[in-house]
Amino acid sequence: MTTMKNIRIATAQFEHRNGDKAWNLSRIDELAGRAARAGADAVAFHECSVTGYAFARKLSREAMLALAEPVPGGPSIEALRRIAARHGLEVLAGLFEVDEARDIYKAYVCVDGTGLKARYRKLHPFINPHIRPGQDYVVFDLKGWKCGILICYDNNIVENVRATALLGAQVIFMPHVTMCTPSPRPGAGFVDPALWARRREDPTSLRAEFDGLKGRAWLMKWLPARAYDNGVYVVFSNAIGMDDDQLKNGCSMVLDPFGDILAECRALDDDIAVATCVPGKLVDAGGYRYRLARRPELYRSILGQEHRPEQKVVWLGSGPLSPCLGEVLDPEEKSQICKRILADLPLWFGIPEATAEYCRGVREHRFFSIRQEGQLVGFISVRRNNPQVAELYVLGILAAWHRQGLGSRALAELFSLLAAEGFRYLEVKTLDETRDSEEYRKTRLFYLKQGFVPLDVLRGEWGEANPCLVMIKAL
Repeated sequence: MTTMKNIRIATAQFEHRNGDKAWNLSRIDELAGRAARAGADAVAFHECSVTGYAFARKLSREAMLALAEPVPGGPSIEALRRIAARHGLEVLAGLFEVDEARDIYKAYVCVDGTGLKARYRKLHPFINPHIRPGQDYVVFDLKGWKCGILICYDNNIVENVRATALLGAQVIFMPHVTMCTPSPRPGAGFVDPALWARRREDPTSLRAEFDGLKGRAWLMKWLPARAYDNGVYVVFSNAIGMDDDQLKNGCSMVLDPFGDILAECRALDDDIAVATCVPGKLVDAGGYRYRLARRPELYRSILGQEHRPEQKVVWLGSGPLSPCLGEVLDPEEKSQICKRILADLPLWFGIPEATAEYCRGVREHRFFSIRQEGQLVGFISVRRNNPQVAELYVLGILAAWHRQGLGSRALAELFSLLAAEGFRYLEVKTLDETRDSEEYRKTRLFYLKQGFVPLDVLRGEWGEANPCLVMIKAL
């Protein structure tokens, strides 16, 4: 600790553009220059600052692959390297990554003038069902300081912050695109984009929204606690302005190990804030002493017990036609829901023996109800074939709710959930095209639109008269 020197870290905020990497990198370049002139050793930008963020929730796998880049080796990493070299500081920024297996990740990188220094993959992604979760914490050296990275939702799970601190991180970079979205907590909600358009003429109204419970007041409920409890510096970076169709409020800031704000962006515009981090606070802070006082033998078995992750992001379900998947555990309730929904779909489930088998089978498999406006409108049942492959056992939605996007939205939720649990593929079985059926022609087309591809035809699975088409989708 005595050999460590003070370090100057800048946090930034700017209004990015959807998919416009050239524009976003130009803003990173300009703000990095400002940070360097202010004496910063490093500058941190928000998650997906290179690519844009919320618009990705609407993208297909093919579109995500076109947007994502290798890390290292992609053009954006090289652009960040040139920015770092030009301004003589280290640059941290976010983008979508694709690896050699064509898996997609939400990445955040640290780059200096020589190239990539660190890469972190978000542990709890949700913005697009085709993004896979990262599996590792990252701690790296920055000017003699040990630094970690946790992206947005990762910081909601306090174990992630503690684990990163226990791995030696003295500074944790926390890039976000957050706040100003609906939530069950009091005061949460979207902010009217018209206020952003009128920010020059009426900054007071916008500031009231940005600083209230929709924004900064909520942030202050938990962000200082992450720094204080763990005795670390926190570098919080957030977007400001329009993120696709949502308004974000910035408030990028640096906090010390006491949970005090050292520097904060307060402009209603692109901005930077620079703070000096001093080594002495790392051992003077209460969080350092509390970590030393831990007794892991008391809670090792508690924290390490088996748990199936369940991640719900409220604002993704805020649209008028967004479904709500709710897991059902009671076998009898599963069977009754299945019977009720399939009875409304005789063109697909008109063979009594097959329908009865589904109603029996769902008792043994995972089961999710689909509700719209509080009403039960359908269900999905999934079974586990092996640790990497799940099977869509049966899906049914009441006929009155067909062609309203519910099936697509429900499956998008399911894809995200299964990917977060480590599954790599989802299989589904339906009637092959050699069986003439208009209803099943539409079914095959539906699955094709969801990204499933034909894999095989099993002639004996359902009898010669009903050839079984197996389709598969990479998650």
